[in-house]
Amino acid sequence: MATNLMQGKVAVILGASAEGGIGWTTAETMAREGAKVVVAARSLDKLDKLAKKTGGLAVQCDATKHADIIALGETVKKQFGKADAAVYTPSGVWFSMLAGTDEASLREAMELHFFGGFFFVQEMQKAIDHDGTITLISSITSTNTQDGVVGYSCAKGAIQNLTRYAAKEFAPNNIRVNCVFPGLTDTPMVSGATGNPALRKVFEREIPLGRLGVANDIAEYITFLSSDRASYITGAFTPIDGGNFMTRLPRFDEMPSMEEQQAAMPVTKD
Repeated sequence: MATNLMQGKVAVILGASAEGGIGWTTAETMAREGAKVVVAARSLDKLDKLAKKTGGLAVQCDATKHADIIALGETVKKQFGKADAAVYTPSGVWFSMLAGTDEASLREAMELHFFGGFFFVQEMQKAIDHDGTITLISSITSTNTQDGVVGYSCAKGAIQNLTRYAAKEFAPNNIRVNCVFPGLTDTPMVSGATGNPALRKVFEREIPLGRLGVANDIAEYITFLSSDRASYITGAFTPIDGGNFMTRLPRFDEMPSMEEQQAAMPVTKD
């Protein structure tokens, strides 16, 4: 049920083209709560459907290109004057153990998750100027080690320090910066894992609430953080994982082989 949490606000969501994903669902949730949404990703074809559904604006933006992020901020200012909320949610996972991680895949992971996030924060601060929020998405794998995703985990871990520095630096202008840590969430990015009953059970048995997350679990909390009801929250790190942060992630020997995981979950970028 809508409660108008975001009434009159302009929200920018980068990484929103995967239907059913966290970015897409966050855009839907914010629009339902009264926000004007600007949805951005590399593919306009996918975004157009979301923009029509939410009454929002679709903007093509490759999160790995600084120039595209600058242009996104300029578009928001031109169309709306300023932004009130910004959310960075691109998706992409690279699979390897540390010893076998090559330079190219590590750089790709850092470019998408950390460098893209860094420049997004930088440009959205300019678009917001004062009185607003920026929310970044890290991962449970940055706090609980998970075999086979070291590059991804390191990139997501870097988001934590970015959150701290941005929250402190932007506080005088009442720009709040927060970070959420989803556990394994049933989204298109990991459908190969969540659709595999055996692998799903391996993860669920470590989750105190006994189930995987869904995109709406994350989207609702991001929307709350972006609203005035969270006006005293900044620099916060919130796990949204059914309590999995209190336990552990499955060991490598409890899961299918690396080849099977790669086959089930090919690299995707939003």
